[in-house]
Formats: sequence, C-alpha cells, structure tokens
Amino acid sequence: MYDVLWLTGLTGSALCLAAHVRTSVRSWLPSAVALGAMALMAPGASHREVFLACLASLAALTGTLVVRCPQRPGRRADLLMMSVLTAAMLRAHGGHSHHSGSPYWYTAGLAVFFVTCRLVLRAGALLVRQLRNTPSPRGARSSVPKRLLDETGGVLMMVGMACMPM
Repeated sequence: MYDVLWLTGLTGSALCLAAHVRTSVRSWLPSAVALGAMALMAPGASHREVFLACLASLAALTGTLVVRCPQRPGRRADLLMMSVLTAAMLRAHGGHSHHSGSPYWYTAGLAVFFVTCRLVLRAGALLVRQLRNTPSPRGARSSVPKRLLDETGGVLMMVGMACMPM
C-alpha cells in the first residue's frame, strides 16, 4: 500500500512540475524541489532520507517566501502541508514500519485530519487574497488546462502523503 501511495504522491509532484515547466525558473524551482523531496521518500527509504525530504520541502517553502515567484493561490499552503507531513513521517519512520499496532481508526483519522488541514489552508489562502483585494500578479494567471494540471497534481500529492503514515 505504501508503494501505491508513494507513486500517487510522486505523480502529483510531477504533474505540479509539468504545469510550471514552461515558465521562469523562479516559478518551477519550488515544484522541482518538492518532486525531489517526494522521490526521497521512496519505499524502503532510511530515516536520513526522510529527514532530507523534510528539509527539501522546507527549502521549497522558504524559496517561495524569499524569491517573489509568480504563484497560484495556495501554493505556499501546499508546501507547508508537505513539510508538516514529512515531519510527521519522521516520527513514525523507523524503517517504514508504519503498521505499529495503531488502531485503524487512529491512522485513518490522522489522514483525514491532514487532508482537512490542507483544505482549510487552501481556503484561507483564497480568502486572504480576496480580503486584500489584490489582483493576481502578472504571470500568475495560467491557462485552464495548466491550472487543472497543477491543482490535480497538488491534490494527488497531498492525499498520497496524508495517507502514507498509515
């Protein structure tokens, strides 16, 4: 099951990168770092690799804060959730023995909690943009297929990662 979830998250990260690949380096670099972080979490990855994935996702988040890259609403929220999820996996990661006798309802509840947090963060990001009444930065508007690709990738990545600690 972990293999399928990892492939789902990896596919989502690749879709996010594909949506940004024809734009400037400032725009696609955080997605490339997130894809690298997702690749580090391969089945059988060591504790050190998961720690590096956590640092990489934090670096991608920091990159969006430092380098004013054109972005869609909620991109920082996605990267924040990715950082939180990889940090949560660090605790449960002792050679990928995620089946530590925890009751199913607890691990399923944890996955639902993480997905709900992502939805709340994304909604909050959209509301803050509406409250500020700021138009999207130039270059942040993208075509519908590109936007759909990016959103689908984000959803696949978050759902795959949220269910991984199970």
